[in-house]
Amino acid sequence: MGLSGAATVLRFELLRTLTVSRISGWFVLVLFPVFIVSVISYYTSGNQDYADVRPWGVVMFGLIPEVICLLGLLLWATPIVHTELEGRTWIYLAVRPRGRINVLLGKYMAAVLWTASAAWTSAILCVSIARPEMGLRLLWCLSALVGFSCLAYGALYCLIGAFFHRRAMVIAVAYTLVFEFLVSLIPAMINKFTIQYRLRCLLVNWMEWSTEQLPDGFELLLGDEPSWLHILILIGIIVGLLVAGTQVIQHREYATAEE
Repeated sequence: MGLSGAATVLRFELLRTLTVSRISGWFVLVLFPVFIVSVISYYTSGNQDYADVRPWGVVMFGLIPEVICLLGLLLWATPIVHTELEGRTWIYLAVRPRGRINVLLGKYMAAVLWTASAAWTSAILCVSIARPEMGLRLLWCLSALVGFSCLAYGALYCLIGAFFHRRAMVIAVAYTLVFEFLVSLIPAMINKFTIQYRLRCLLVNWMEWSTEQLPDGFELLLGDEPSWLHILILIGIIVGLLVAGTQVIQHREYATAEE
């Protein structure tokens, strides 16, 4: 698929997006979970329940692999085609051999790197502030979940951006709210079709939490599948979405501003 071309686009994107606005957005993503964790840590100081890793694990999972990764990728992966059409550079990219595919993969990797770096930095700061039991284990668990989250959601939003380039942000937000936040919390078979379900199960499996140690009702949102199966399904989702995205962007016709 022209990985050298995608790497060239990645380098160009990283240099082009090294701007004050992008760096400011990066710091906002980093500091938002840090602020929430700092407030919780301040008001629960001396509370033995929050010395345990479980409440902190649930809070940080919701803030970092979910909220922060989703926000960053919504901003930086979804407008993958729209920004090129608005900048009137699409016509030059589209006529180059495998230019469209290189653009999708390069911009996808750039969005993943920007978002993952912010999420990893935030995770380190949050664990350092909370200092729960098994903090190092929670940190590596969050770091791995951030990687899977960025790769999976990034591929999904790139596909949405390639297929619905005019209203990509609206459709991506609607999908996220309906499926990743509502459907994933339904204790039924349908929640297994969401990415959040796989990440949630990996958190519980890797931290070796039993259902008795979890908040009331939380066990209804989990399955009994082994970790390797969740990882295999996530890899399949990532590859499948990227392949679908490359096919859409390669064969779809996009109208430029002049047309």
